[in-house]
Amino acid sequence: MYNKKLAQTVLDKPVIFTFHMNWKVYENFGLDPYKHIKAQFKSNNINIELLPIFTDKRSDFDTRIKQIKTGIEKIVDKYGSKAHIVSYSLSGVDVRGYISQYNGDQNVSSLLTIATPNK
Repeated sequence: MYNKKLAQTVLDKPVIFTFHMNWKVYENFGLDPYKHIKAQFKSNNINIELLPIFTDKRSDFDTRIKQIKTGIEKIVDKYGSKAHIVSYSLSGVDVRGYISQYNGDQNVSSLLTIATPNK
């Protein structure tokens, strides 16, 4: 059943899609592999921002959640609103770390994880 009030709540806040991306892949391809995700949200009139978490073999948990903190806060400031977060794979663990260690619930309205190892 379509819930108009819920739909409006989603449309009023930006969506941030988080994912890990290796620096070398980014240097070679930029965000091109993720453009289709952004296009799909935009086609449904949803403001979406891609937030890659850049990694390499030296990346640790604290470094990744600091990247997330900086990225989310910048996007929330841009829109003047809390954001819905959609996290793919290990980035879901990182976003949960941001929420718990940096009071991220002040900037995050909801979190949806996809293929995140939650154990």
